[in-house]
Parts: sequence; C-alpha cells; structure tokens
Amino acid sequence: MYHLDPYIIEHYDRKTSKFKNFFDAIDEGEEIVNWGIQLMGIPSLWKDTMGSDIKIAILDSGLASHPDFEEERIHRRNFTDSEECDESGHGTFIAGIIGASANGKFVVGIAPKSELYIGKVLYGKNDDLRRKDLKRGLLWAIEQEVHIISLSLRIGSYDAELHSLIKRATDEGIIIICASGNNDIIPFPAKFSETISVASIFQDKQIWSASGDGPELDFVAPGVFIRSTDIYGGVGIALEGTSFATPFIAGIAALILSASWSNKGSPLSRILNTDQLRLFLTKSCMDLGLPGRDDIYGFGLPIFDNGVPRSLFCSLMSLVSKF
Repeated sequence: MYHLDPYIIEHYDRKTSKFKNFFDAIDEGEEIVNWGIQLMGIPSLWKDTMGSDIKIAILDSGLASHPDFEEERIHRRNFTDSEECDESGHGTFIAGIIGASANGKFVVGIAPKSELYIGKVLYGKNDDLRRKDLKRGLLWAIEQEVHIISLSLRIGSYDAELHSLIKRATDEGIIIICASGNNDIIPFPAKFSETISVASIFQDKQIWSASGDGPELDFVAPGVFIRSTDIYGGVGIALEGTSFATPFIAGIAALILSASWSNKGSPLSRILNTDQLRLFLTKSCMDLGLPGRDDIYGFGLPIFDNGVPRSLFCSLMSLVSKF
C-alpha cells in the first residue's frame, strides 16, 4: 500500500545507475529510493558496501512486521510495559530509512545489509517515553556490542545516569546519532557532547525552521517529505522532523564504518570512534549557511557523490589517530 502526495520522489535503478519518477516506479512495482539518498550521493557508497557486518541499534517505538525486513537480521527487545508491536509507526519508519532491504520492492534503506537491533523504548500512539526504559535500552545495546545507536527521541532535562550510559557507550567505540529536536532548542540526549546531533533540511537544502539549533549541532540531513516503511506493510510519508534526518546520518555512518573496516591498507584508515567519524563526515560536508560551522546547519550536509576514495581513509585517519 502506498500513500501518495503531490511531491515527486525518485527511484534508483541499480542496473542503469539512473533515477526515475516515483509514480513510474510504482507503476512498474519497483522499490523507491528517497530523494535524500540521491542528494547525499549514497548510491556511490553502495558500490563498496551496503552496510554488511554493521550492527545498528534503533531505540524507538519498535518494528512492525513488514516484507522489507528479513527476520534473520532483526533482533528485538521490548523495554516498555506496552505490547511489543509498534503502536505509532515511528520506529518502523526510522528502521526503514536506515535498513529496509534492497529487494526490489517498497523502499530501500541506506544500509540495507546492516543488522538492526530494535529496542522498544517508546510506547503508545504518542510515543511516550520513560527514562528507565531508555536507559535499559541503551544498556542492552551496549551489551549487544552494536556499532551505532540511533536515537530519534528527547528527554526534557539533564540526567546524570543517562549521561553515564552515553559515556560508557562512546568509550566502548559505539557511535550515537541523535535528533536535534523539533522545538528550536537542542534537547538531551543530542545536547551531550559525546553524541552526534542532526537537524533537518528540505530538498533545496534549506533548514527546516523548527529544527533544534545551537553550538551542539553537528550536521544536517534530509528530513522533510521522506518515505519509508509503515506499520501496514507498505510505504508511508513523513512530512517533517529531525527524527527522520537522524537515520540518514546513522545509515551513512554504517556505510562509512563498513567501508573503512574493509580497507586493506593501514590500520589508521579504520574509523573506530565518534570523534573520528565526526571529523570524517565534516571533511565530506557541503557547507551550508554561514561559512564554516554554524549553529543552524552545523558543519553542513555530508555528500559522497564520488564515493569515498580509499586514500582518504588513510590520509584523514592518520590525522586523528590520537583520538
């Protein structure tokens, strides 16, 4: 089932390396690729990797049964007192942006061969959150030795215990990607310096005005009129939100980690922690807004039109081997 609207999105044909109109793709029963995947040059990264061997935890509202996810690469845990199913559709949508299968149907995620660790920490139609559930989910993700944690959620104030868990995760080399919030001010956990925070842009690269901004902001990514897997077994559309920009950076991180770890060159070429990934993405950014880093666009939009040259891993990582 597809929920259509007047906006045009494009389909990427891996055989011809060309894009086509969303509606033509539906008529032919082909899978849909979000406009952000083209904008960020992600198909160039797919030539090297689609995220194999990368474990991504998505702490959100769960994951509905959907034909775009093979159960053998899905790991689930429910930390709420609610039913295990995804009640709001938020988590299923986030999971699709990151890791929907490249199976020729529905949509394709950014890292379609990654392993997804689905921790349900949000419950109900309104995505309610108890801090203890988020903390249990983070601890579980750490114990599962995931490589990336995607958090499209917020808490209202500083929490020392949560910060301790964030620090533990990053100390163990786990990269945590957080939404910058939808109320102008960056909330926790995106406010923690140990995380990478992400704001939302339109297709013309203009900022979505409600995105959280401030000195903690790192990057922007597509987050308006995004299509992904829905809880009805089809494809839905999210109109706007930093929740939907965050999985773009999480998916990109998975591809970069996978590509760097498969590099046959110097061990210095392997990205091993948040500081190294942040610097790598910064060097790959299109600068938006004011010259250099700014509080609205961060370092800008990571773009990989020409893939990632192997030499860049070695030369760039040698500069940050101290981290």
